[in-house]
Amino acid sequence: MIRAAWATLKLHRVEVIAASTLALVSAAWATWVAIRMAGVTPPAACVDILVSQGYEALGDCTGPVRAWATILVEAGDSFRQYHEFLPWVVGTLVGVPIVARELELRTASMAWSMEPSRNRWLLRQLAPILVVVGLAMIAAAIGAMVIERDNTIWGGGNRDYIHIGHYGPGLVARWFGAFGIGILAGALIGRPLPAFLLASALSVITVPGLTPVRDAWLDTHPTHVLEGEGVPTDWGWRTPDGNAITHAQALASLVPPDVAAQDAGSVQPQYAPAWLEERGYRPLTFGVSIETAFSWAPLEAGAYIGLGLVSIGAAAFFVNRRRPT
Repeated sequence: MIRAAWATLKLHRVEVIAASTLALVSAAWATWVAIRMAGVTPPAACVDILVSQGYEALGDCTGPVRAWATILVEAGDSFRQYHEFLPWVVGTLVGVPIVARELELRTASMAWSMEPSRNRWLLRQLAPILVVVGLAMIAAAIGAMVIERDNTIWGGGNRDYIHIGHYGPGLVARWFGAFGIGILAGALIGRPLPAFLLASALSVITVPGLTPVRDAWLDTHPTHVLEGEGVPTDWGWRTPDGNAITHAQALASLVPPDVAAQDAGSVQPQYAPAWLEERGYRPLTFGVSIETAFSWAPLEAGAYIGLGLVSIGAAAFFVNRRRPT
């Protein structure tokens, strides 16, 4: 088994080395940032003030916190942007050639004949790659968790749920989903380059594809007026007598139809809000708690793991029915 795994890794060594390097670059990047920040870590009391009262209340702690945060900000958006694309590139890069290379080189018939079944051959091919590159991605995910923890502190303790797939289990789950899509694309097309382009495109569009699902899921939860940390899902008004109503309720029961009609088709209504503000109504935001929003994280991770498993299963189906030439 070890000899077979080594042979698989040797066959796909270019893709495995390239993909692992991309993942380990992330881990090294996060480690370097964490080491530099550890050298200028502000006192715990300063961190407590930052989280509980904000940057403006730091006083004498401003210098130490700024020195610590400067290193974090240098990585900032570049680090997050790297992780937006990392799982898709790494997953498809190593997933596509597993089947596609055998088909393109016309060696599939011989390779499949050497195993009791094609399913067993596919499992033997993907397992060592899954382990080696998966470990590299886990290292990247752990490093990204450290950076995200510090970003939360710098943000005054406000967690950003938009980036839940950029670190930790969410990052690894995205990679596995892309890995499965890559295997399926390779089995369908049979040529690595076109399959890689297709798999990469399909992987990336899963993020905007899941966004309306996430938003619909958030809409199933009770909302409340947001006065601190939370995720906005709607907006509305505080009435002069202190009650909170949504903008839709205000349009239905307060705003004259001729005023509301002037905002028809507008992305950002102006006339109805102006009418309400002139009469003492004040805008406010409705939403769900950050804890509720973060409960989407395991659901998203499960969706990507399921996508990967379904894709691998579909690839096995096509491998079993493909006639190699």
